[in-house]
Amino acid sequence: MAKYFFDKENLSDNEIVIEGAIAHHLINVMRVKIGDIVCFCDGEETDYITNLIEVYAKGKKITCVFVVTKVISCKTELKTKIRLFQGLPKGDKLELIVQKCVELGVFEIIPVNTRRTQFLNKNFEKSLNRLQKISLSAAEQSNRGIVPKIHDLIKLSHGIKICENLSDETILNFVAYEKEEIRTLKSIFLNSPTPKNINIWIGPEGGFDFSEINQLEKINAIPITLGKRILRTETAAIALTAQLQCFLEN
Repeated sequence: MAKYFFDKENLSDNEIVIEGAIAHHLINVMRVKIGDIVCFCDGEETDYITNLIEVYAKGKKITCVFVVTKVISCKTELKTKIRLFQGLPKGDKLELIVQKCVELGVFEIIPVNTRRTQFLNKNFEKSLNRLQKISLSAAEQSNRGIVPKIHDLIKLSHGIKICENLSDETILNFVAYEKEEIRTLKSIFLNSPTPKNINIWIGPEGGFDFSEINQLEKINAIPITLGKRILRTETAAIALTAQLQCFLEN
């Protein structure tokens, strides 16, 4: 069943009216016909199961009308919110990170400028729109109940302040660190209750330097190893998120 996110303002009298790019995709790409079932999500973990009842076309503009047959709670979200603080990588690697980590359940992604960031995009704001579209597409594909927000690029110090403002007993901070050899997620979760919030920190190419690890440890970030092999930054983000999913999924 196809799934799309929609604005609740388009819901009235048990009907959902869809126009624009989504309507075009439904009719011209997915070839949805009258009577077909489509799932819409309001981005607040509620799904609307619908049937297509009418299609209007005026020039290139298409309008679809769906009747809601069932309203259900989306059960795909993790109970623990995972925030990914991602050291800005080179090229289009962040697009891959966004796509795969959204599929794996992250709550939001915050790109971070670090000492070893090799290429600082001065026009990063222009990339945000595309990254958010990637998040939307990945959320639809993986049947998410929300669309994770992709934030603007921030400095490491700003990211630390965000964590300090969030700081309480229900939060764990993990930083993937290639020089850590002992502590793993498994060893920590065996001795800790499941937290309501987890912040994970991934360095860019070259990782975090020692001074940055020290700064992160001051907010009780726990350096952990992801294994005996050195992973690329994009692989580390995906691997750590996948490991967390194994511990948090129930």
